[in-house]
Amino acid sequence: MKYHDKQIPIGDIKAETFLSLIENRPYCDITATGHFNRNTSEEIIEMDEYKNILNVKLSRDGLMRHLPEALFFKESSLLHLREEAYHKELKRIKKEKRALQAFFRPFDTILFENNLLLEECINDCSENIDEKLIQFYFGIDLEKEKNPLIRQIAPFVLKASEIRGDFDKIQKLLEVLFKRKVEILFVEKSALITVQFIIHIPQLTTEKYKERMTLLGEFFAFFSEYFLPFDMNYDYQIKDKNQVFRLGENLILDYNTQI
Repeated sequence: MKYHDKQIPIGDIKAETFLSLIENRPYCDITATGHFNRNTSEEIIEMDEYKNILNVKLSRDGLMRHLPEALFFKESSLLHLREEAYHKELKRIKKEKRALQAFFRPFDTILFENNLLLEECINDCSENIDEKLIQFYFGIDLEKEKNPLIRQIAPFVLKASEIRGDFDKIQKLLEVLFKRKVEILFVEKSALITVQFIIHIPQLTTEKYKERMTLLGEFFAFFSEYFLPFDMNYDYQIKDKNQVFRLGENLILDYNTQI
């Protein structure tokens, strides 16, 4: 198993962590054999499945081992006993001990299952954590979002406070997102500032131009809500300033022709 690009021996991995990676795992039945074994063996000593139950033997202490031994046995009961009586009493104690271990085994299993469910929950949360945070705090469901540009920019909402109004960062972010040159111009009209985004995309057909403008309309409506100052209007255009005029070619007003 790898962790931070380092290979980790399976014996050094907590049993819950290992079992949480098993898809559609069955219910676990735990046998704790004692912490003594941990020094000489892996935590999972053996594991087998029977009737949709995963029997797991662990080299760790069970609940009984964490309770004071005096609750169950008295050392004084073995004192001053002769050899025959001593072995008889010791045999009785071992039998009671096995019965107590069987009694506490369901509790060990319940505790282990709870830890295992917590581990699985942590695994689930660690996958696509940004999507879960965005949906929880901002109500943005990326699974239902159809606009690919919005899906790509949405994770940056978590860093919106560091980006909002910083147009150097915004320009670099948009150029990485669009994989195109982006110009940002500021136009002042009636005491209001309009920020104008010009995206340079060459050689679009009329259909592709309309399709891209629709996507950008949805995108910038989303983008302005989180990344632009509230007192700014916005506008966006797609330009192809480098296209050379050729007779018979389709031209799109204000895209590859100048107004």
